[in-house]
Amino acid sequence: MTEQNGVLSRITNGAASVAGAAIIALLVIQIIIVILRYIFSYGISWALDLLVYLFLVASLLPLPLVIWENHNVRVDIFYQSYRPPNKSLLDRFGLAFLLFPSTGYAAYISWGPMLNSWRLLESSPTLDGLPGYFLLKTILFTSFASLSLVSLVLAMKRRPWAYPDKSDEES
Repeated sequence: MTEQNGVLSRITNGAASVAGAAIIALLVIQIIIVILRYIFSYGISWALDLLVYLFLVASLLPLPLVIWENHNVRVDIFYQSYRPPNKSLLDRFGLAFLLFPSTGYAAYISWGPMLNSWRLLESSPTLDGLPGYFLLKTILFTSFASLSLVSLVLAMKRRPWAYPDKSDEES
């Protein structure tokens, strides 16, 4: 299981690095588009597609890492007072019976449209848009499938994450 965790960790960290680069590219390209449009009165028809592609990459690729590293936001009144074994049990339940089935189902239903999109080599629905719309559907499927895999791997662990003791939190 440790070797699998190492591979999964490298993949999720790599995806997060790509997402970070996409955020920087998104910001730079948006600034260029605004300058071209409002200073030089020059519009680029495919620019919106490029921003959508980059936003999808930046928002979906780091999701498995967020779950893997337990960087998700918890808005819970009771969880913070639970002991580590109870937290582990609750987390494993949520991973196995909530996150895994929902992301697995989302991956399952996005599989057909993704394959159809690849068969057609679907391009953007906007006029003069970017080609490669099938890549967006692939990223969507891959994100759901990887979230499903990460949730299953974590749910099978005895302790999905490290739980600090109360004494560690107070200091």
